[in-house]
Amino acid sequence: MSSELLFYRAGDGGISTARIDGQGIFTGLKDGRVNADWTHIVPTNGNLLFYRAGDGGISTARIDGQGIFTGLKDGRVNANWTHIASPA
Repeated sequence: MSSELLFYRAGDGGISTARIDGQGIFTGLKDGRVNADWTHIVPTNGNLLFYRAGDGGISTARIDGQGIFTGLKDGRVNANWTHIASPA
């Protein structure tokens, strides 16, 4: 079983995907860039939800098995949420 990871740098929007396999071996996959200043990133149903508390901006994305990041949809909800949970 492997674990997919997303590294994100809020200051400039830099991202990097990686994987840790069942033996604990870390493999870097892809580097890229998304919008800066996301305050929350929540995994949900195999996708990711990005949220910016200051203005309520949201964006959904997916990372495939090769580590390719694909943005899906953008939108807006109420601002200033402090916690976001995705029920299992």
